[in-house]
Amino acid sequence: MQADQIFTNATIVADVERGEVIQNGFIALTGDRISAFGSMADAGTWLERSERTTDVPWALILPGLVNAHTHLAAPIFRGLLDEGVMGRGLYDIAFPMEQLLEPDDIYWLGMLGCIEVLRAGCTTVNDIYYYADRLADAIDEIGVRAVLAEKVFDAELPRVGQGDYRRSAERRRRKLKANLELIERRHGSADGRIRCLIGTHATDTCSEELLREAMAQAEQLGVGLHIHVAQSPTEMKYIEETQGCTPVEYLDRLGFLGSRTLAIHCSNNSDSDIDRMAETGTRYACCPTIYPRRGRFPRLWEFLQRGVATGFGTDWIRMDPWEGMRNALAAVRTLTSDPEALPARELLSLHTMGSARVLGLEQDIGSLEAGKKADLILIDLQRPHIQPFYSTLPGVIYTVYPSDVHTVIVDGRTVVKGGKVITVDERKVIDEVKARIPRYRSWLATTRTRQGSA
Repeated sequence: MQADQIFTNATIVADVERGEVIQNGFIALTGDRISAFGSMADAGTWLERSERTTDVPWALILPGLVNAHTHLAAPIFRGLLDEGVMGRGLYDIAFPMEQLLEPDDIYWLGMLGCIEVLRAGCTTVNDIYYYADRLADAIDEIGVRAVLAEKVFDAELPRVGQGDYRRSAERRRRKLKANLELIERRHGSADGRIRCLIGTHATDTCSEELLREAMAQAEQLGVGLHIHVAQSPTEMKYIEETQGCTPVEYLDRLGFLGSRTLAIHCSNNSDSDIDRMAETGTRYACCPTIYPRRGRFPRLWEFLQRGVATGFGTDWIRMDPWEGMRNALAAVRTLTSDPEALPARELLSLHTMGSARVLGLEQDIGSLEAGKKADLILIDLQRPHIQPFYSTLPGVIYTVYPSDVHTVIVDGRTVVKGGKVITVDERKVIDEVKARIPRYRSWLATTRTRQGSA
């Protein structure tokens, strides 16, 4: 077999879970797949048959990071939700403003989010939001791998924060129809880079009828389910008052838990909740980038100890996986008083193979193996905050920043080079978003913000 390109003399972490580090190694790519990797001592025949050889003694090559949960268009809320709103920014600012977004807003904001995550080293994202079909246009163009869903709910979201959970059958039909049309049009598109699932929003914003219908459709179509679970005191209070149980117990009663379901956040779970998720094979996406700003952290350590399939996402607004991994480490070690809890190898595996598993993509991504998709990143080790580098995973987790990501390859195609996205015009995307700021700023007047909070 002939390689299209081969990187030589790199430090390579092919399988994060085993923690194996190859010094002075090579990796060969053919089409959208990895052909081979190993020590330079074994690279001879590949070097002879490679169309392009790039010597990268300065690089650390890792599997592309897999972002198990994000909202790529959420940069619209930068600086609006984190302070001055008494922890109610989601309900009093985000939910009302989101109703005003139009498809082109999602395209440009989503493109901006794609640039951010790609430059941070994420080659795959799992995104649920409005106008997901328009977001798919941006994803197809820029070249990231994605799992997409429409945001499906039947409550009137701007009223939820006021305790008003009135439902709309028309909204239920419309939102679910949009998600099903997304699956029909986009599942398997972009040469297989885009896959779709059903994006039921949350246990409190979706009625029982909607949750049951979503389950039936997911079963019929053979796709997954996504749902925010136990993410806020508001949700916990509503489910307790209306169902007399926790959100996890409610989903279990409906038969919603299981290996098809990806539960997001789970910030307020009991021991029995975690045990039931483990028993049913329900998958979990933890987003440690955002939790410190909310003043609470999920029981991540217990989820891992009980064997719940777990991956990492960034959620929204600031989508930095490296910050998230360090946040998780700090939280778990502080909460357990264990300085050895959640070691670097496990942290990095949660953002690679762990996240690949919860998205059902572990056969194709998450590690560097012959036959797997050519999704990989090159970290520039020639940085003062990284050197001296002793080829250890702690030397990665504790020191790397998004700005250290030099090259990103998705499906065998280079999408980031020299730290810049090369598949789209970054400056044009930024200018398009900036031109919309006056319009977005005007929307703040329609929200229920505290005086002076915006």
